[in-house]
Amino acid sequence: MRKFLLLLLVGIIAVLKLFNVAPVYSDELDDINKKLSELQSALSSSQKATAPLESQLNNLQTQLKGIENRVTSIEHDLVEKKKIIDAGYRDLEKNKDIFNKTVRDYYIKTHSLSPLLVFLSSSDAADITRIIIYQKKGADRDRGTITNIALKIVDLEGRRAKLEEEEKKLASVKTVLDSEKEEIAKVVKGAKDYQGTLSNQIAQLSARQKEILGQRLAGLNIPKSAYTSQGGCTDDRNVDPGFSPRLAFFTYGVPNRVGLNQYGAKGRAEANQNAETILKAYYNADYTTGYNTGINIHVVGSNEYGQSFDDNWNIEEYVKHVYEIPASWPAESLKAQAIAARSYALSRTNNGANTICPSQSCQVVKKELNSQAWIDAVNATSGIVMTSGGQPISAWFSSTHGGYVFSSNEIGWSSTSYTKHATDTTTGSA
Repeated sequence: MRKFLLLLLVGIIAVLKLFNVAPVYSDELDDINKKLSELQSALSSSQKATAPLESQLNNLQTQLKGIENRVTSIEHDLVEKKKIIDAGYRDLEKNKDIFNKTVRDYYIKTHSLSPLLVFLSSSDAADITRIIIYQKKGADRDRGTITNIALKIVDLEGRRAKLEEEEKKLASVKTVLDSEKEEIAKVVKGAKDYQGTLSNQIAQLSARQKEILGQRLAGLNIPKSAYTSQGGCTDDRNVDPGFSPRLAFFTYGVPNRVGLNQYGAKGRAEANQNAETILKAYYNADYTTGYNTGINIHVVGSNEYGQSFDDNWNIEEYVKHVYEIPASWPAESLKAQAIAARSYALSRTNNGANTICPSQSCQVVKKELNSQAWIDAVNATSGIVMTSGGQPISAWFSSTHGGYVFSSNEIGWSSTSYTKHATDTTTGSA
């Protein structure tokens, strides 16, 4: 038993060496996956908690805006009131001399000319009556003038006092308003900053996760596309690793399993599905015809066949140089692949604004044109693209999926609306 365990341990170590898998990555990857899960959960919780707060903020901001508009209206009203009051005081200043003279005359008329003095100084009764009547009318007129000016002064003083009170209240309201806005903005900003920090951490960990997975997959030397020098899907259970007893590890599918399954497309085409039906089985996207065929694609880098590129090709010409599936496959599978390759190139380059590599890191192209069957498929689908929101999608694809289709966020990539989670079998289960 001990000998068997020892041989098993030796076998496992030999297999790890054979596939060039560094054990340190497993620990780090587990830590990253755990941390990513925690961060995603924290981000989701924060977003859920912030959502009602943002709704309240929007309602409050609407109310605050209404109050601000009312405050502005009151400010304008107070300015107009102040102008009227100031004009009244300026008018009073102009009538100051008249007021003082009127008060003096009224005092003289009501105190210096007594009825007895009038009687003694007049020659007849008619003259006495005229003087008394004239004196009374003058006094009444002066009293009316004094009263009107006094009432105007009282009115202006009252209005000024009320204006000053309104200005104080307005200043208090504005202070409270500013404080409320500041507090609400601070709460929401804090939540957004926290979410931004989580998103940055998730992005950094996701990048590291992809890096580790890339290193591990490169060490396993698994073909990502059906058309490769490695012959696509292989069964190496009968390969002798050079030791015994031996273990074999298998995967049904290239590990990303996002987008088009090339062998799945072949099977669907053999089951008489057309290209549009095949593509919609793998993407939540629009089957768009008549897309711009005048875009140029700039290819830079080297492919797996030792060819170097720095070439500009029209998008349709570019797709004719793509080598991703065997040209001997059914026509509808070729058309589906051509549309996916066209969509991917347009998305990857932002409609020709950026460059694209010629290897499996992007999609494989060669200097020479592909076979006539492939060219016919490209010509038959000219201008057809899978789009989302009117823009070409990053139509990822790989050789096999092992019965499952994953959405991009399920494997640690950025979330997309056009990738889906589905079972990719004829029976509907896997």
